[in-house]
Amino acid sequence: MSLINDYLQKGHHRCDRLLEQAEEAVSEHHWARAAVWLDTYTRMFRCHIKAEENVLFPALERAHGGMFALGRVMRTEHRGFEARLAALSGFVMMRDQAAFRVEVEMLKTELANHSLKEEQILYPLADQMAQPEQHATFTAIRDYLDGVSLML
Repeated sequence: MSLINDYLQKGHHRCDRLLEQAEEAVSEHHWARAAVWLDTYTRMFRCHIKAEENVLFPALERAHGGMFALGRVMRTEHRGFEARLAALSGFVMMRDQAAFRVEVEMLKTELANHSLKEEQILYPLADQMAQPEQHATFTAIRDYLDGVSLML
């Protein structure tokens, strides 16, 4: 059963589509629309990260020992994405299409590598937890993200 993997991968895909909308708006010089799409993407992305950091990673650390190093690596990568998001927002505000394109490509490359680790290692590990822990983790992630998405 891959409840957690499937659910969080769908979250990745939802975020990807939002970023694509921002990219499309920038390519068409629709700066106000680009700002809205980028803001929506950023909020959804941050919610996804918070669900991982506040629910998923602690559950994996409990299941695999407090020294679960991959969780620390992922948290560090999450912090790095914040700088890229801030830069993208600045480029939209400055209406700098060329700089936005360069930065978004770097972000997408880093996200692809990051998502691969999550989808191939972390999420399957979460799905292999004992059934009660797996179900409780899935429910907590779903409830967290559903509650936050209502506010978006």
